[in-house]
Amino acid sequence: ALLVLDWVRHRVRRLKGHTEATASGFTPLGEYVVSTMKAWNWNSIFSTVCLLGILFVVLLLGGKATFVTFSWLNDVLSDFDAVVVGAVVFVIGVVMFMLPPVPGSAVYVF
Repeated sequence: ALLVLDWVRHRVRRLKGHTEATASGFTPLGEYVVSTMKAWNWNSIFSTVCLLGILFVVLLLGGKATFVTFSWLNDVLSDFDAVVVGAVVFVIGVVMFMLPPVPGSAVYVF
């Protein structure tokens, strides 16, 4: 969008007679931005964007899967003694609380 607006700004300035035509059709600032972007490592940028997208999906689905797993665990632990349930809840609560994809509310409700 920045390059389109810069191109339009350059065209308007040229039509008003405030500036001369350039080879690229951009203002000096627009030419600087284009030359800087040409030097970027686009493969690395797109790889990083893909990894961030995967991380987002993992965090999103990990949070939802936590509620389902805790519901299943509540059903399984209903048949055990209170001491065993307390120890399992403590260990699982501490481990899950330390994991970034796990929402804190799921650990509190569990």
